[in-house]
Amino acid sequence: MAECIPDRLSAKASRGEERTFALLKKLPDDYLIYYEPNIDN
Repeated sequence: MAECIPDRLSAKASRGEERTFALLKKLPDDYLIYYEPNIDN
């Protein structure tokens, strides 16, 4: 299972985001997934 950062979605996530997140989590262990990363500039 892929590593997700953060490891769960916020309560305000849409149904589509939930479905996509669930699919991405099924990727192999060597995948790292960032959900809504904070990037300056």
